[in-house]
Amino acid sequence: MLFRSVPGAEARANGALRRLDLVGTTFKLSGKDVGSRTIDVASLRGKAYVVCFWEMNSLTFNEDLPVLKALLEQYAERGFAIVGICTDQDTKAITTYVTTNKVNFPSIHDPASNENFNTLAMQYGIYKNPLMFLVDRDGRVVSNDITVNDLKNKLAE
Repeated sequence: MLFRSVPGAEARANGALRRLDLVGTTFKLSGKDVGSRTIDVASLRGKAYVVCFWEMNSLTFNEDLPVLKALLEQYAERGFAIVGICTDQDTKAITTYVTTNKVNFPSIHDPASNENFNTLAMQYGIYKNPLMFLVDRDGRVVSNDITVNDLKNKLAE
């Protein structure tokens, strides 16, 4: 009952267990971007892709972003894609950030709910930003926590 004493801890723990069990399973995810367009990973069937949970003020994400953009440019023609999940609240600030930083991949907007919890982040027990999943061409999760350096090596293979 320890998790019940901290708001959201039980849901985050259950999400972490779900994330740990993702490897080898078919990944399903959809949501709306800041412009209310639906993004669904089912449309990426036949492509390898990364799902990247991110937020604008993450130093690590800001360091990884140029590498992610370059990897996408390098490997897109060979069937590689990236789908982001932005956990920030302010849609105007996200739009400005995406434009200013020339983010070249779509991102689902996963703002916190009234309880101050992000739905998708909670669903997958996200404990840091960025946190990335690698999904193969068949839609199965290959890694539930891949780094940019590991991703560069995997894509080179």
